[in-house]
Amino acid sequence: SLKPKEEIDSRTIRFGKLIVKTNPTGAIRESWSKMHHFFWIAFIFFVFLNILVYWMLGFWLRPLKPMVDAINKMGEGDFSARLPHFNLPEFAAIATNFNRMGNSLQSNIRENQRLALIAQQTADAIVIHDLQSKISFWNASAERIFGYTSKEILGKSAFVLTVKAYESELRKNFQLIHKGKNIHNIETQRIKKNGEIIDVAISASPLVDPITNEIIGDICSMRDISEKKIAEESKLKLEENRKFTQLIQSHIEDERRSLARELHDELGQYVSAIKIFASNISNKAKKLSPEIAKNADSVISAANQIYDGMHSIIKQLRPSSLDNLGLAETLKDTVNTWQKQYQDLKIHLSIKGDLSHLNETLNINIYRIIQEAMNNVLKHSKAKVVEISLVLNKKGLLELNFSDDGQGMDLKKVDQTKNFGILGMQERIQSLNGSFELISKKKQGTQILISVPT
Repeated sequence: SLKPKEEIDSRTIRFGKLIVKTNPTGAIRESWSKMHHFFWIAFIFFVFLNILVYWMLGFWLRPLKPMVDAINKMGEGDFSARLPHFNLPEFAAIATNFNRMGNSLQSNIRENQRLALIAQQTADAIVIHDLQSKISFWNASAERIFGYTSKEILGKSAFVLTVKAYESELRKNFQLIHKGKNIHNIETQRIKKNGEIIDVAISASPLVDPITNEIIGDICSMRDISEKKIAEESKLKLEENRKFTQLIQSHIEDERRSLARELHDELGQYVSAIKIFASNISNKAKKLSPEIAKNADSVISAANQIYDGMHSIIKQLRPSSLDNLGLAETLKDTVNTWQKQYQDLKIHLSIKGDLSHLNETLNINIYRIIQEAMNNVLKHSKAKVVEISLVLNKKGLLELNFSDDGQGMDLKKVDQTKNFGILGMQERIQSLNGSFELISKKKQGTQILISVPT
């Protein structure tokens, strides 16, 4: 039986016998009651302890959430994620290192993006080759210059772009680069997708692995210099033409000078002799034969006309005053002559600056240009007023402004390359390294602006 055994204790006292009997059931009930209270106290303590531990864990591990969130953002490509400051030294150290790493990553990414943007937007073709000379990078300018898309060219050999005559040169360049040497602005030729050969300037450097410090390829920039080469060739041809024009003009002026001298010395003497003979005949024949004297006077008159015409031709060929008096006085004399010949035309000449030190070549060319411009006015312009301004400025530039109020012309309809007067003026100015500008509109006159270094 589970019932506890009763215990009896008896003792004799003065007035009788004392019997003490135990009550097991009550004792158990009392003990259980005490245990029941203890159990609840223990349970409550356990719950409290768990709550305390959970709260403490939550408090101490609270920084883990922003850490996990920041790591997840980094994993998704958001490198701007940063951790706040934590009070705990350990977490504070983690946050500091994490933020430093984020700043470094973001800075490197921005730098890489900037470099990538430069590589894509630069006007030069940027090409990266591996050690087998195969193309591993091809920017937008390379596509534009050579006609190959990245999909078409990546993985292809660099020799695809190379003219056969320059293949050995390319091999030598690769050898130099793979030895750690740089190449700067080598002018060579490359071939486009459509077969067109272009002139390029190439610079290349070794591509070095930052970890192993080993050369893993090369980075090459190529600039299309075809237009530059054409411009240089045009400049050389222009310089050759300028020198050739100077030579021709020099010979022409020498011939004109020689012809003017011959006319003056030889023909002038003959005309003078004719005048003298005719004068003698006229003087002797006045009394004996008036008819002969009249004919002799006609010869004298014709000789004078020949002499005046000869002097006019000599002036056209080579005005002697240009050699003796200089450009300014020669122009004044020439304008006076024109004014007498063409009285319906008003000619205004303005000269500023000391022109006495100008060289012979400049003098004769400016004179010829003004002469040609005046001929154009007389032939085509129907002008009433001509303005000629010649200024030697402080910069040492001789500036000519020749204008008229004539009928003008439509420059769009005039082929200046076939107009020998305009073409001749342009060639003269080019030979002097000067600038030439022709301004004209229909019914608004014509203006010639010239600037020449002295």
